[in-house]
Amino acid sequence: MKKTLTVFGIIIAILAVFYIIARLLPSKTVESIVGNDNAISNIACSYPVRVSGSSMQEYFKEGELANFDKCFESSELASGRIIVFKDRDNNRIGIIQESVNDTYKVKQSNRNEIFTVNKQDVVAIYDK
Repeated sequence: MKKTLTVFGIIIAILAVFYIIARLLPSKTVESIVGNDNAISNIACSYPVRVSGSSMQEYFKEGELANFDKCFESSELASGRIIVFKDRDNNRIGIIQESVNDTYKVKQSNRNEIFTVNKQDVVAIYDK
């Protein structure tokens, strides 16, 4: 019984380490390590977000758990795409309005503020 618990604990620890590493590694690194279109890449590329606030109420309800994808190509960052992006110390959800080179004008559906987002500040994309 004690041996079974030890083995189970080791397995849980390994899975926890993998999960933490997958959350911290850049998406391209995750894809290159685990490949594409398999269960591991789906888990590693998944970026769940608990929605707070009403700025994107047209798309997401307060408290909803929305699943974003952090393994994406630059070509997918087109006008109309919903993204998670870094804004100072916060992550926000917004819609790309316009793109010029590697800079995007992003707006939230219920706010008039336009954010200027650099490519490296895009965390994940929403893919229904």
